[in-house]
Amino acid sequence: MVDNRMMYISVYRNEMDRVRVTAVSQTGKTMLDTTLGKGEL
Repeated sequence: MVDNRMMYISVYRNEMDRVRVTAVSQTGKTMLDTTLGKGEL
């Protein structure tokens, strides 16, 4: 369940061309932290 409070979403690519997506709520709680391999997008 995701509430409607502000969330900070970060997307970055590491050296192995994997994409990491993180979402952190205003309270500092990590809502999402996932890594996608190449071809999974």
